Amino acid sequence: MSNDVVQVSPWTPLSYKSTLVRPEQSLVTPTWFPDPTDPERISAYYTLSLYLANAARSLLGSESARGQHREYGDPALLRDRVVSGVLGSDWAVSVDGAGDDLSRGPSLPPPPSEPDADASPLDERIYNARLAAWEAAVEETLSEWEALVEGQPAARQAQRDLRKWMTRRQVDARIVEATQTEVGLGDSVMVLWPQEGDWPKLSVVQPDGYFPVLSDDDAADFPDRVDIAWDFLVEEPGGGSEVFVRRFTWQLVPISDMRTDTVDGETVWIDAEGAPSTTPLLGETETLVDTADGAVVGRWYPWHTDTDDPSLHTCLFSEGVWRRTDITTEKLRDFPTDRAEWVHYNRDLNIDFIPVVHTPNTPASQTTWGQSSLANVLQVLDDVALHDRDVMQATRYLSNPTIFAKGVQADVGDQVMPGRLMKTGSEQGGMDVLDLSAGVPELLAAADRLEDRLWQVAGMPAELVGRVDEDSGVSGVAIMLRYAPFAQTVGTLRMARESKHRLMLKFAYRLAQAAGAVEPGPSPAARITYGSFLPSNRSETVELVAQARQAQVMSTQTAVLMLVAAGFPVDDATDEVDRINRENTEAARNIADATGSEQAAADYLGIELPDTPFLPLPEIEIED
Repeated sequence: MSNDVVQVSPWTPLSYKSTLVRPEQSLVTPTWFPDPTDPERISAYYTLSLYLANAARSLLGSESARGQHREYGDPALLRDRVVSGVLGSDWAVSVDGAGDDLSRGPSLPPPPSEPDADASPLDERIYNARLAAWEAAVEETLSEWEALVEGQPAARQAQRDLRKWMTRRQVDARIVEATQTEVGLGDSVMVLWPQEGDWPKLSVVQPDGYFPVLSDDDAADFPDRVDIAWDFLVEEPGGGSEVFVRRFTWQLVPISDMRTDTVDGETVWIDAEGAPSTTPLLGETETLVDTADGAVVGRWYPWHTDTDDPSLHTCLFSEGVWRRTDITTEKLRDFPTDRAEWVHYNRDLNIDFIPVVHTPNTPASQTTWGQSSLANVLQVLDDVALHDRDVMQATRYLSNPTIFAKGVQADVGDQVMPGRLMKTGSEQGGMDVLDLSAGVPELLAAADRLEDRLWQVAGMPAELVGRVDEDSGVSGVAIMLRYAPFAQTVGTLRMARESKHRLMLKFAYRLAQAAGAVEPGPSPAARITYGSFLPSNRSETVELVAQARQAQVMSTQTAVLMLVAAGFPVDDATDEVDRINRENTEAARNIADATGSEQAAADYLGIELPDTPFLPLPEIEIED
């Protein structure tokens, strides 16, 4: 009995694969990996990639086994169905407050009933206390509503800007690509690249090149340094090739570290030439901040408000290339700087965050790394592939029937071909065809059981992969119940992505501000609004929406989203709400009356007030 202790990780379900038995010996694992867990992680990504590419046969030992192996795309189908469930139909970027229906005013609680004329002093005290609480609640609710009305035009503008960026930079396709990587491999990495005077570009990089520096206290903390690195091959002009390593590095550092130096063991300020100085070198948006350790340099960024403290950190970016022959023993973070060909070295990005977003497929506060949606069904996928091989072999065998002949001279292995005459040579001769097809229904039934087990373990209803006839008579309620496990799975996967998507959108907006493409100001609370993946009844949805709107218990935004989820031809829910609002002049009048501002009403309708709202009155001559 082995005394080896199994280390449980997100990749433990793959531990029966040869690539993960000794991952440090795998050819797909670079020798410069910085952490002990990297070989297992990178080998797991490689193994899962083979399954998704219909090339898992590469993991089999013999050539004959690889030739007989059957793969029909089940892993990729599972991944794609999960991705469609996570994002849903008609998902979009929205900014908090941009789509709220504020036309009906705030929802205020009813005031307390006044006490009777003969009420006791105790009843009067209770009434006064309830009245004071009601007035405080009304004042708070009214203030919040007024703030929403005032801030809605800016929120709508930010939403339009974000959506234009997504369209122009094809960010929606990048998000789909990242979600596919998350579901299939367990992790994705999105990088935002600053552009001078413009919004950033977004790219998705393979997670096997992502190496963050994480603290031991909490693996979910944002790292202070991130490296992305990979090997690449360069063909030499005279023949042959050489391996290089490219490394991108982002690092958060105190701004003061770039303005100080150590002279004779003392930390001193330096000037623009690096010479000691009595005063620090400050930029236009920088100031000195007093701390417990003395004065340090702080910087105001475009997203800071008057009440914010200046940031004490900035992000430095480096990009370098090394020859593999120059880093035979060094690890990734210890590459010698003097042997690199630098594209950028410690470039100040003028931001106080690292524009790299790692998204795990599953919640991963303890492990950092997510788990692939294929991990727990991988052995079922193997069994399905092996069974498909058996079915194909049986089918091939039955297509060449076994014949028992008597009265003829024939050796074992002789073949009977169509159109050939066989003579028995005697009156007692004959021929029988052995019927071996009785086992085929059992093979097919076993295949169905394996497929059912696969989708059951994946938490995916058969309807989602087309294994149930639409005319089978199954009720809508029964289908909804079958979708319940998948809905729970989708809810968990969305939970892992929601904060990461919000972070990516905030980073993008702030990079646009830093580049001067967006005016300075607080960053909007933007998020991805996921669509519905559940089947619905259109007529029931329309009736429900109409009743809820009439009872004023549902906003216009929510109502339109429900219609979109039911399959109505609405291209964009928020744009549809804007069109509805522009036609609602009564709501605009209510806003003007409540706020005393015609401009607020005009913003609600999406129109501009004329320079002269009223025609001048004609002069009237008055006779004495």
